[in-house]
Amino acid sequence: MNGVPGVHAAITAVSGGVGISILAAASDHVVPRNLALLRTSGGSVGINSYVLARLVVSDVTVTGFSGYGIGVNTTAGFVIDHCQVIDNSGAIGIQVIGTSQGVISNSIIGGNNNGVTVNSDSAASITHCDIVKNTIGVSSSGYAGGTTSDALVEDCSIVGNLIGVTAVGGGPGTSSASLLEFSHSWEWNRRLGRIRWDHLHVWQQRDRRQRHGYGHSLDHA
Repeated sequence: MNGVPGVHAAITAVSGGVGISILAAASDHVVPRNLALLRTSGGSVGINSYVLARLVVSDVTVTGFSGYGIGVNTTAGFVIDHCQVIDNSGAIGIQVIGTSQGVISNSIIGGNNNGVTVNSDSAASITHCDIVKNTIGVSSSGYAGGTTSDALVEDCSIVGNLIGVTAVGGGPGTSSASLLEFSHSWEWNRRLGRIRWDHLHVWQQRDRRQRHGYGHSLDHA
């Protein structure tokens, strides 16, 4: 799926609909690029992928959806690069779930309910992104049943979110765990000002929580 660079190639999803739905074989590679996905009259999902060997989303704008902008489910290797996932009000910008593993890079993720959510047995490296004005910037959430989610945030700016980052375990009595790791990223915090996290590790499992790291507070409110 390829729009010609310099030419406006838009896909519009109507009420309850999906802009691009990808259900392919586990060995397939799919590459949507140079596209704009827009919601009209209640479209719920921009891109929904399920069971792929590789998904590459490049130079795609996803805006206005009510469920999530880009959903990656059970995809062995994915890349979301140079994308704008913006103004999906009340929705998740990018959702990673179901043993998916991959990279989100060089993208703007803003104006969503959750910017990036990494769930269940999935892992994502989030690099060189601007994550701005979401309710939650980045969330790592392990579900019940022994699953582990892992999000690495590196060289990102996390600005103007109600909650910058959060790690959520599966609740009491479960064996699920959540990992959220920071490296060389900026977070704007109203109380502390601008913080550069050179290293931050957040881990949560069952009723136990662990948070350690170091950073530098450069500005003060």
